[in-house]
Amino acid sequence: MDRIEQAATLFASGQRERALELVLEVLVDRNAIEEEARERLDLRNQSQYGEALSRISQAMEQAGGGELLGRLLHDRGTTLQGARRFEEALAALRAAYLLRREVSDLIGAAYTAFQIPMCRRMAREDPSALREEFQQSAEILQLVLQERQSDIEVGDEGNLRHNLAFCLQFQEQYQEALKEYQRVLDLRALADDMRGEAMTQARIAECLLELGDFEEAGQNAGEALAYFMQIGDQNRIQQVQGTLEKISRGEQATHHNLP
Repeated sequence: MDRIEQAATLFASGQRERALELVLEVLVDRNAIEEEARERLDLRNQSQYGEALSRISQAMEQAGGGELLGRLLHDRGTTLQGARRFEEALAALRAAYLLRREVSDLIGAAYTAFQIPMCRRMAREDPSALREEFQQSAEILQLVLQERQSDIEVGDEGNLRHNLAFCLQFQEQYQEALKEYQRVLDLRALADDMRGEAMTQARIAECLLELGDFEEAGQNAGEALAYFMQIGDQNRIQQVQGTLEKISRGEQATHHNLP
C-alpha cells in the first residue's frame, strides 16, 4: 500500500492528523523529485550527458521500483539519445515503456511510446520503417488524451498533443499537424511554458517549410532559436539552425525559379 492509500485508510478510521502528515510527506517528496528532474534536464540540454547520467543512476539506486523508476528509465533513454548512444537509449526506453504500462502509468507510457520511434529517427533509420511505429504512437496518444482527459494537467496535455502533432507531421499530414500545433500553443500559454512554446514554434516552422511558406517558417524558427540560445539548449539550437538553413535554401531556389 502506498502512502496515499495509507492516508485514505487513516482518514477513514478517524486518524486525520497522521493522514495529513502522510499527504504532506508525499507532496514534499514529489516537489523534490520534480526539482531533481529539472536539474537533470538542464544538464542534458547543455550537453552535460555524463553528469546527467550519473545523477539518474544515483536516483535509480534509491527509486526501488514503480512509477518513479519508469520515469528515470525514460530520462536515461532520452539522455543517452542526446549523447547519440542510440542502442543503449532504445534499451532504456523500451524498459521504461514496459514498466510504465505494468504500473498503470498510462500518461508516462504514452510519452515513452512516442520517444522510441523518435530515438530511431535520430539514429537515422529508414523513415519508411518507422511509419507504423509512429502511427501506433499516435493511437496511444489519442487514446490517453480521450480516456484520461480529466486527469491530465495542462502542461502534460500540451506535451502529449505536441507529440501527437509530430506523428501527423512525420506522416506528411502538415495541415492537420499545424492545427494541432496551434492548439498546443494555447496550452503552452496556459501553462506558462516558454520552452515548450519554443519547441512547438520550431515544429511549426518545419511544417510551414514543407508547405513552402518560407517567410512565416523563418519567423517561427527565428523566435524559437532566440529562446533556445537564451537558455543554452544546444540540441535545440542545432535543430532550429538546420531548419533555418533549409528555409534559406528554399527561398533561394524560389527566387532562382522566378521568371
